[in-house]
Amino acid sequence: MRVSLMTVLIVAGSAFAQDGWQIQRLVAITKYPMLPRMALIQGTVELRCSISPSGGVNDCKVNSGHPLLSSAAVENVKLWTFRLASENGESNDVRLIYTFDLAGAPVRGEPRTEFSFEFPNHVTLVSQPACADHAPCTPEERQGRI
Repeated sequence: MRVSLMTVLIVAGSAFAQDGWQIQRLVAITKYPMLPRMALIQGTVELRCSISPSGGVNDCKVNSGHPLLSSAAVENVKLWTFRLASENGESNDVRLIYTFDLAGAPVRGEPRTEFSFEFPNHVTLVSQPACADHAPCTPEERQGRI
């Protein structure tokens, strides 16, 4: 499933996370963080998040991943809400994996960005690389036409 920039997905009980939790509300991450885009940093971030009995994200620990990408993943997942699949009412952890990829030609303006969610716990964000203000970026700029 591909979703365009700035789209919010509401998933009501159809996607299951592991450890007894259902995703009740999933919010699409809308922008690849700017500094990692400019530095061409991409990779995978693995989170383990504690979910309260009410379904909110209490805390997230970064198991692996680049710090500049992991902060964006943590900010995003804190917007999600979960629903306990069983009625034990305990706080449990969920494991989520975010993949940040850069693809296509670098751009100075707003990049084309695609968000996807794969059942049960994998988020992928693909964006175009960013151009530094002081360096030629496009083929026209590199040839001195602009």
